[in-house]
Amino acid sequence: MGERVYGRFSFLATWPVVALLFVAFMICVQGFQIEMRVLGPENQIPDVRGWYTPVQIRDLYDHLGEHGRNVYAACAMTLDVVFPLAYGGLFAALIANVYRMRTARVLAVVPLLAVVMDLTENGLLSYYAWNFDGKSWPLLISVAAVTTELKFVFATLSLVLVAAGGLIALASHPAAPGADAPP
Repeated sequence: MGERVYGRFSFLATWPVVALLFVAFMICVQGFQIEMRVLGPENQIPDVRGWYTPVQIRDLYDHLGEHGRNVYAACAMTLDVVFPLAYGGLFAALIANVYRMRTARVLAVVPLLAVVMDLTENGLLSYYAWNFDGKSWPLLISVAAVTTELKFVFATLSLVLVAAGGLIALASHPAAPGADAPP
């Protein structure tokens, strides 16, 4: 599977694409800051909570009201679709640049899994927001909570892989002779 994933996304492994993905990532972060101002800082959205229960989400959505739920769901299905694609692409591209191709092909699955979990979480939570009836939907929210946790696990693992690969790459490429000599 790693071969197919890497092959489909190998175009991301260029530094100009990495720069564009980083810019998209930063724009999304700014968009989330705006979303939080609109929703109010007291309303901690599920995406950043880590673990949450169906009752907590029901209470949050009730507190947000119809307008707040619509804002949250719209952001989750627009801005929060671009965001995982940006960070997933960024992690995959960095992994491709710091590991040998054979290793990178296997490791490219990790950021892909983070993206899949994030998009699943966004879809489930948006569906609940748009269909909110004041009741708790335990199965749907429990599945969303698991995908949120898995998103954090795979995103963190991606970051660790990038850092470890960067350190390995630095250690395996000693400075050129005379590189530290003054001009």
